[in-house]
Amino acid sequence: MRPLNRILRFVAQFPGRACLYLLVSTVVIGGAFFSLVEQDADWVDGMWWAIVTLTTVGYGDYSPESIAGRWVAMFVMAGGLGSVAILTGLLADLIREARIQERDKTPELDDDIDHVMAILESEMDKLRARVSHPEVIEALRRIHANEAMKEETK
Repeated sequence: MRPLNRILRFVAQFPGRACLYLLVSTVVIGGAFFSLVEQDADWVDGMWWAIVTLTTVGYGDYSPESIAGRWVAMFVMAGGLGSVAILTGLLADLIREARIQERDKTPELDDDIDHVMAILESEMDKLRARVSHPEVIEALRRIHANEAMKEETK
């Protein structure tokens, strides 16, 4: 169980490298075994067959005729499926990461509130500066005094 855990941890940590290792080892080992179990096939033909098989192109120019060759074909097909699975997961993770980064670039509600509060504080400071001007204070006192006199005369 430990070697499997190490392999899975390696795939999780380095999916691109794991996919590359899987592809290369599938082609090299699958091609070598194909050339060993099939008559009239050399290692180059075996590698060609492995590439065509794991990419699911299947030209048909080479195909296993022996039972051992068919077992090798299952190994190569599994390697191709595993590579596609790793690549799909890697691409999905890149898309997810891009979406998270894009979401972080848009202002959150807290950022909006902070921005509005800063604007309001600035405007309040401007208003205080205007209201505390001596002429404005004097005008407000006169208005207040006039209103108080009107109240008393009623």
